[in-house]
Order: sequence, then C-alpha cells, then structure tokens
Amino acid sequence: MFVLACLLVSAVTCNVHIWEPKNLRDWYKNNIFEYSITDFGSVPYGHSIYGTVFKATPFEACTDLSPLNWESNDGTLIVLAKRGGCNFSQKVLNAQKIGAGLVLISNDNVSQDVHQIFPIERTKERLDRIHIPSALINKKDTDKLLEVIDGGDHKTNKVELAIQFQLKKSGDKSEVRFIVAVDDYRSYDSLLIMLDNMKSFEDSLELLVHYKVFKNAPFLNMSEECIELGKDHFCVNNSFGDQYRGTGLVVESERQICLYYHAFDHFPGYLRQVRQNCFDPRNGLQVIGTFDQCTNKIAAALTKRLNNAELNECLDLKSSEARRTMNLNHDNVKYFLINYSPLIFINGNYYKGNFDNGEYFFEAVCNSFENPPDRCKDLEIFKSVHQFNAASLFRFIAISLGLCVLAAIILVIVFYVFYKKKIRRKFDYELNEKINEALAQYYRDEGGAKIKNDGSGESGSESEDEDSAPVEKKAEGGSAVNS
Repeated sequence: MFVLACLLVSAVTCNVHIWEPKNLRDWYKNNIFEYSITDFGSVPYGHSIYGTVFKATPFEACTDLSPLNWESNDGTLIVLAKRGGCNFSQKVLNAQKIGAGLVLISNDNVSQDVHQIFPIERTKERLDRIHIPSALINKKDTDKLLEVIDGGDHKTNKVELAIQFQLKKSGDKSEVRFIVAVDDYRSYDSLLIMLDNMKSFEDSLELLVHYKVFKNAPFLNMSEECIELGKDHFCVNNSFGDQYRGTGLVVESERQICLYYHAFDHFPGYLRQVRQNCFDPRNGLQVIGTFDQCTNKIAAALTKRLNNAELNECLDLKSSEARRTMNLNHDNVKYFLINYSPLIFINGNYYKGNFDNGEYFFEAVCNSFENPPDRCKDLEIFKSVHQFNAASLFRFIAISLGLCVLAAIILVIVFYVFYKKKIRRKFDYELNEKINEALAQYYRDEGGAKIKNDGSGESGSESEDEDSAPVEKKAEGGSAVNS
C-alpha cells in the first residue's frame, strides 16, 4: 500500500503557491505545502485555481455552512474545513452550496501522512452532484493558515494562494491507462466513455486496459473467486464486500482480458451489454446475484457469432495462451492493486476526479497534449479557448485598430479646432496690429499734409487780398473812396 501511495503521489504534479500574506509566503519558500487530491469532483487539469481561503462555519462542515464575507475580487472561494464527523464528499457538497470553488480538508491526525489517505466516494448520486475539486492537507499546514485567518479582520488577515493542476505533456500521442474491476459499474462507465470517443482521436491516443486480478496473493482465501492456471493462482477481490462471493468474477475478468487482446472491435459492445444487464440499479448499481449466469449468456452468444480461434484458445483456462494473457495483465497491475476502481493514468499522471463525465475527463486528456488534436476543439472549454485564440483575437485586433483610428480622427479634429482657433486669434491679432499701424501711419501722413497746407494758405490769402480785395482808403477830406 505504501508503494502504491508513493506511485500515486509521484504521478500527480501539483504545486501550491502562497501569495499573501508576505510572512506566510516567505515561510513556504523553505517548506512544502503537502496535500492529497480527493478522488471525486472535477479537477481542472492543465489549469490553476487562485483564490482566498475562508474558514468554514461550522468547521467540520457536516451541516449547512454559514455564508462567508467573500467578494469576487477575492478570486475563487476556497473553504477550509476540518476532517471528521461525516464523509469527505458531504463536506465538499456543503461548501459547494455556498459558492466554493475548492475545498481544503484538514487532517488532524499528526501521525498520519495525507499521502497515505485515499479519500474516495462510491455513491453515484453524490458523485454526480459534486463539481469542484478538493484536497486533504496536513495539520501543520492547517495551523499555519489558521494563524492568519484567526488573527484578525479578514480584509487585513487573509490567505491568498494558487494551486496548479499539471499534467505531463506529450507531443503527438498520449497514453491513457485504465485499471478496472469487472464488478464495479464505475469501471464500465468510464471505460465506455473512453472507448466511444477513441475513433475521434484517430492515432493520437493509446489506450491500455488492465484488470484487478491478484496473482498468488496469500491474503485471498476465497476459492470461489480464484482460478488455477498451471502453478499460479489468480484471484479477484470483490469491490463491494463479500455478499456476492461466488459470482464468477475471476472467470469474467479473464474473459474480458481475452476480448481486449484478441477481439478488441467487439470489446466495447460486450462491456455495454454486461453493464446494462448484469448490474442492479435498485441496489446501488452492484452486480446482480446471478452475475456469472448473466455474463456467461452474453459471452456465449458473442463467441458463437465470432468463431475466433485465438479468442477461443485464450478463453480455455487450460491453455498456455490463457496463462500468458493473465501473466501479462499481472505485470501491468501488480503495483496498483487496491480495492478501488477505476484507476486512470494519463501519460503516467494519476487522474483524480469525476470519471463518468466525458466533458471533464476529455478536458484532462486534451490538456495532456502539447498541441491538442482537432477532437479537443469540440469541447466547450477548448471552444472558448479556440474562439479567444482565433475569432476573438481577430475581433480584438479589429476593434483595437478601429478604436485607434477613431482616436486618431478625434485627435485630428480636436487639433484642427484648437489650431484653427489659435490661428484665427493670431490672425485677428496680427490683422488688427496691421490695421492699427496702417491707420496710425495714415493719420500721421494726413496730419503732416494738413500742417503743410495750413502754412502755405496764409501767405496766399494775403497775396490774394493784396491783389484782388478792394482796399478802403480815407481821402484827405475824410470820406472813404475806392482806389
């Protein structure tokens, strides 16, 4: 189990970055924020979540939570809750109701490493309702967060962090590996989603399917669920307990392995028939009590129709091909045999989260490519990205250019109006100056001429008076006479 935990942790590449406050950010420069992602909800692989951490009230989050003083400029609402009192999924659902986009669950057991805890949820009804990711964190990290959160007013004492959900990128081809169980409906649902979409990915995806079958496991004493092939024993552990022992799980596992290797074209159809006919929807989608009879009937009809010699040899439990096929399967699953399915790996990264929602699952698959194939453009998340990268980018450029042209025209008009006013004012001023100068010059010239004319007029009149005007003279007798 410890080896498995190490492999699963190493297969998930995620990082936590503390942004605020500064003292906490500085502390985590030399310390690691450890956590384990829960295996339900929608994990945004290839993306990041940035937000502010709020403490749940009540802290265990097993009942409806009190509204939080969260604002949109705080980023994503990240709720911190305490482990215990109810299922992990119940805490996440309660946080989701008040708008949380991520839930951190504190593990108060200081002696227990979160990487050795595997939080899961089996109930389909609850799985379908959870749409956000969540993670289990250690107590030491919880205490560091609470030092800030409980230290005063939230506006001044708040923790802002970002968590990245990274996937190992491939070039032109990605590998998707399933480890499934024949008595778990989740294995069928997730695998059929993958198989139904394989053709649309053409040659860009490699699908590997393995089954949970234990080889020579001394802790399994269920003879009803074991078969002997040569010197080896192969056994299957029931996914939902021992109430359905003796339902032919190991034989059905060997049968599906043979179909995968020798009749792959008919593999999806067979799985679909088993899923539709051999599980009880009234009993939590567990296998029906006559599971072996149900699967034998479907298999008999298929093998009769196919008449495939290689498949028939593999289905013969006494054949060397049956031993070879079962040993090949064991080599691929021997480090991943825990009582949970399906286990899904994308390019070696352990996929956690909603497994029966094609949109979420293929978003993760598409994010495993350096250059996603054309099939990815049909997903809503990639449609929006594609539209932004193409049409929206073109629209943005066109609008930007239009705004630039409009701004330039407005500037030219404003400049023209102000420049015209300035020029007119300058022109009017200069024109007035010229007119004033001209008038001044005119009046100076007129004044000089008048003065000149006044001087010459006096002498002329005197001459005229002397020459023309009658002059009165007194005669000697005292009377005036004209001379």
